[in-house]
Amino acid sequence: MTLEEFTAWWLRESPMLPPVGAYNVVNGNVGLTLYRDGPFQVQLWTFPPRAEIVDHKHPDVDTILVRVAGRFRLRRNGRVIPLRESGRAEWRGLKTWTDIIAAEDLHGVTVGPTGGAFLSITERKDGRAPESVHLVWEGAPLDERHAADLGAS
Repeated sequence: MTLEEFTAWWLRESPMLPPVGAYNVVNGNVGLTLYRDGPFQVQLWTFPPRAEIVDHKHPDVDTILVRVAGRFRLRRNGRVIPLRESGRAEWRGLKTWTDIIAAEDLHGVTVGPTGGAFLSITERKDGRAPESVHLVWEGAPLDERHAADLGAS
């Protein structure tokens, strides 16, 4: 199954299969792992108003982002991605946008004034078990705890 096929299935069915340790906090951003099985994972990330996620990569992890709430300015490989270039999807009656982030894509996000949330739907490409995307990270850490988590992983 491809990441695109998994995403379409998960958005349609929305099964829940959270692992132990499903809750993560990184610099005030909260991630909840809703589903993890095989190479696939779905996390719901929530962000406070005006949060800034610095440009980074997730080595060996392909991602599809699905907006749940709020406004975001997504950057990919040094370019802001206009909404007109984003894909479209529906989740639980919510018509929204999607964007594909390949493992080699440098990307970051600026969150709008009301905060927001998105689903991070990922596929681990190196045969290792999925883990929270904040632990599969190449780039500047978001805070001291994130730096410590990266040093331990």
